[in-house]
Amino acid sequence: NLYGLYLERANYAHIAVSSVPDAVDVLTEMPIDAALVDINLGDDLTGLKFIEYVRSNPDYDHIKLITLTSFPQPFDRIHPGWIDLALNKPVKFQQLSMALDGLFDE
Repeated sequence: NLYGLYLERANYAHIAVSSVPDAVDVLTEMPIDAALVDINLGDDLTGLKFIEYVRSNPDYDHIKLITLTSFPQPFDRIHPGWIDLALNKPVKFQQLSMALDGLFDE
């Protein structure tokens, strides 16, 4: 919910989902430019599985993937190039806003 408020404050249109299956459904229903992905979602379909799903489908090559995690491991090294940006929680508003602006200014 907090990151949804941050996105709203930064004037980014967004939709929040609570599971990987819900996120996959959103991908098939509407155009998505970026996804903030929590690595540990607490079920069998982790954030990493969602990232693998997105990166294995050429229809989603354009989607920027940003991980949010409190884990110290650098998940962006598991599959170089799959994650566009890795942020360690807690992420503050300005950090998220600047990160997204930077990704879309490329």
